[in-house]
Amino acid sequence: MNYDNGITPREARREMRRWFPTAVIGTVLLMTLGIIIAVMGSKAEFWVNTQNAKNQAGVAKINTQIQQNGIGFQEGQLSALQQQIGNIANLDTEMIGASNAMVTALHSQVLADARLGCTAASLVTSVPADEQGWVTQNCANGALSPTSPLYK
Repeated sequence: MNYDNGITPREARREMRRWFPTAVIGTVLLMTLGIIIAVMGSKAEFWVNTQNAKNQAGVAKINTQIQQNGIGFQEGQLSALQQQIGNIANLDTEMIGASNAMVTALHSQVLADARLGCTAASLVTSVPADEQGWVTQNCANGALSPTSPLYK
């Protein structure tokens, strides 16, 4: 076998010198392109992750709204409101004829129960008429109103 193609070492070096700058420039351009693709890819990944997080937060909010509007949740909050109103009525009865120290302690419990009742009322989508009067008189924006007669 004869591998002699007629190229001398001198011609090979000349061709190598002729194409060396092109090879270096091509390599630099390919490396730059690779870096650009990597940077753009990481920015795209960040954007996609951000969008996913926003979507998941939106889905969680919708799920919470669905649960809070569900029959079981609404019935539970209405039951809690009714229980707190009943507790307050019982405590008012206990205050009759109690010592001053006991009245102070019972009054603190009345205010605590009223706060719980107002919180429950704020989560009920439609407060029944029986409880609506109590809520209107004692609650404001899901909290015990500063003008509530329970403070006296």
